[in-house]
Amino acid sequence: MKVAVVKGGILEVGVQIYGGGLWHTWFDRDLTVAGRVIVREANADSVLYSHRLVRIEEPIMRIPTLAIHLDRTVSDGFKFNYETHLIPILATSLKGELNKLSSENGPVKTGNQIDGKKANDKTGTTNTKHHLLLLQLLASKLGCEPDDIYDFELQACDTQPSTVGGAAKEFIFSGRLDNLCMTFCSLKFINSNPSGFYNTVFGITLGLLDVDCQRDERGDNKYSLGTRVTRPWPEQPTHKGVPMMWSFVGYYDLSESHIAVIECFNLALIDATSSESSLEEEAGVRMVALFDHEEVGSDSAQGAGSPVMLNAVTRVTNSFGSKPNLLEKAVQRSYLVSADMAHALHPNYMEKHEANHQPKLHGGLVIKNNANQRYATNVVTSFLFREIASKHNLPVQDFVVRNDMSCGSTIGPILASGVGIRTVDVGAPQLSMHSIREICAVDDVKYSYEHFKAFYQEFSHLDDPTPLRPRSNKLGHVDFKIQ
Repeated sequence: MKVAVVKGGILEVGVQIYGGGLWHTWFDRDLTVAGRVIVREANADSVLYSHRLVRIEEPIMRIPTLAIHLDRTVSDGFKFNYETHLIPILATSLKGELNKLSSENGPVKTGNQIDGKKANDKTGTTNTKHHLLLLQLLASKLGCEPDDIYDFELQACDTQPSTVGGAAKEFIFSGRLDNLCMTFCSLKFINSNPSGFYNTVFGITLGLLDVDCQRDERGDNKYSLGTRVTRPWPEQPTHKGVPMMWSFVGYYDLSESHIAVIECFNLALIDATSSESSLEEEAGVRMVALFDHEEVGSDSAQGAGSPVMLNAVTRVTNSFGSKPNLLEKAVQRSYLVSADMAHALHPNYMEKHEANHQPKLHGGLVIKNNANQRYATNVVTSFLFREIASKHNLPVQDFVVRNDMSCGSTIGPILASGVGIRTVDVGAPQLSMHSIREICAVDDVKYSYEHFKAFYQEFSHLDDPTPLRPRSNKLGHVDFKIQ
């Protein structure tokens, strides 16, 4: 994809919009880029390539608004064209040319795919696909030469760091709270203690079973699910005479975790499995699931609409043995928490919420319901989730969309229908969803962590391995009970 654009003496960077963003919030912000770069490695015998993650901390781009003196109609509403107006500027063309002339490398001559040539083409051509300034910034960050950059996929992002704010220091102001709020602590844990992360999240140690996720040899930052049983079970794992169930199933791929939509709260799992004693009486397998591309439909190889979830469940279940229908029974007894941020009541737009369902900041996790299956919650799955909250005195809220408004969705219905797992859709309340800067409450992060941790620790004790089933009371009415 060619991203080098020059208009009116200005170097611009061609971009595509992703998902349903509040794009007007991106104007007049200090922007940078982050993403993945394919780099050619030095090797005398052959041409080798690796992909690396990169983020440039400095503000290098900006999308300027038009001065009000040149467009008085902006007072009636800010309207802009995605194709022509939402383009970041990188530098003036004059500075770009001066930088090219003063570069120690001179004009970039490459024989790589970035110029439409094959990797083994020795002739080389002048790079016209990307601005040299951008390539030099990336190369400096990666410790390579601009000529070694084969191609990349980068995302524009805000340079302003997350912060705690409000007069009472009760809010979190940040980009990408939807949906990285629910994984922030675990991602921080990865950076500070990688080996511990492998042991507690990638490797689920349960009894005598050790399931690990192995480092992919193709790149330092690429992981794929690989299961191995290092110490076999002495006998088929059971609970009350039936095969063990899953309490949360998942797939791990962190190669794009800085941009991924992630549907779990990993710190809860880390702490819930912090000691062997915490798993001694566990009747299920505790796992997390990370998915990309939720904002654009989840139909990708790493999205929730792919077979990756079912494949992961199948591979780990098969490691327990070859008992007939083991997978089907495990899926039926499993329970999935689809955790994606929820809409808090906006004080300036209160009419946008259904009158009896107005989630508040500091009000705890929101259980989402929709009769048209935009959310996967049902009365049984919400009941189980509420029971855990009740036991630990944790607040819970409810959300349904107004009948005269369309309803968003999550990966919950995709996984519930594609895999067949009981699912509840929940999320912490926030404001300004899909803005470049979003808002949530500090207390709700705490409540979310405590709720998910309690779920991991106690769900298998709360839920009987047999399905929740109706029984008739003396009056002939049907109610439910946990066996």
